[in-house]
Amino acid sequence: MLSYITLGANDMHASDRFYSALLEPLGYRKQVDSEGLAFSLPEHASQSGSPCVVYVKPPFDGKPATVGNGSMAAFRAGSHDTVRQVHAAAVAAGGTDEGPPGFRAAYSKNFFVAYVRDPVGNKIALFCNTPRGRRLPTGAEAAGSAGKRTLGAPFRIGPSQAAGPRQKRLRTAAAAGVSCRFPPT
Repeated sequence: MLSYITLGANDMHASDRFYSALLEPLGYRKQVDSEGLAFSLPEHASQSGSPCVVYVKPPFDGKPATVGNGSMAAFRAGSHDTVRQVHAAAVAAGGTDEGPPGFRAAYSKNFFVAYVRDPVGNKIALFCNTPRGRRLPTGAEAAGSAGKRTLGAPFRIGPSQAAGPRQKRLRTAAAAGVSCRFPPT
């Protein structure tokens, strides 16, 4: 399971503006310290290094942050409208449009995505893979529906449920107290 991602920043003010516009509407909470920014979902906000943490800070080696060619971070949004709104907010906050919101049939018939680059040039995707008109809870919304096994909502899997590689990973995470999300199959 991915625990965190660190994205380099050269101008912390510009990066703060961009990532606040990008992540806060998705339910992430921001923490600021002397090293930079940390964005986490509410259910993990007090757990340093827990799943869903996005760190934005200058590189540790003191050299300028640069783009990773072929690297991209993707964030799930709860609806197609949220993808549109957050993409527009990210561009307005200093990001660069890298692909307008829309369906990308090459990935799946329901894959709705927009691409933007942050002030350093890191590529970011905002996506929703629900059918037209359906909404998927994210961030703070999903935290309120814990325990319900609905499309994309957090859930905990019990030992009596079917065994398989996916269920085994989810049981392991559940035993550690981690709330898991899964895409529709």
